[in-house]
Formats: sequence, C-alpha cells, structure tokens
Amino acid sequence: MSPDLGRGEADVLRLALELPADEAVVILDDAKARAAAGRLGLRFIGTLGVLLNAKRVGLIAAVTPHL
Repeated sequence: MSPDLGRGEADVLRLALELPADEAVVILDDAKARAAAGRLGLRFIGTLGVLLNAKRVGLIAAVTPHL
C-alpha cells in the first residue's frame, strides 16, 4: 500500500482485495486512494458518482447543493 494513503483508505483497499473482483467496488474521493485502487485493479466510484447513480435509478429526486 502507498505510504501516502490514510489508514482508512488503506484499510478499505485491503478489504476490497479480499473480495472477489466482480463484487468489490470501493467509494473513494481521495485522488491518491483512487490512483492506488486503479493500480490494484479495483473498481471504484466517488461520492458524486454514487449520487448521480442514485438519481438515475430514482432513489433521489435531484443532485443539488444543499447549504
């Protein structure tokens, strides 16, 4: 694992590597963690991707900033 990763990101990647490749998708927003996931051959998505997918399948009505 990259020494640049935080403990949480490193733990998520380690756990994902224990799962069958077709079952593991990790949610990562940190650029270094996403790069590491790509090098390890893991599928990943960011928070925005999760929200856009939720909207696409009708789980939420809109993706808008809410302050």
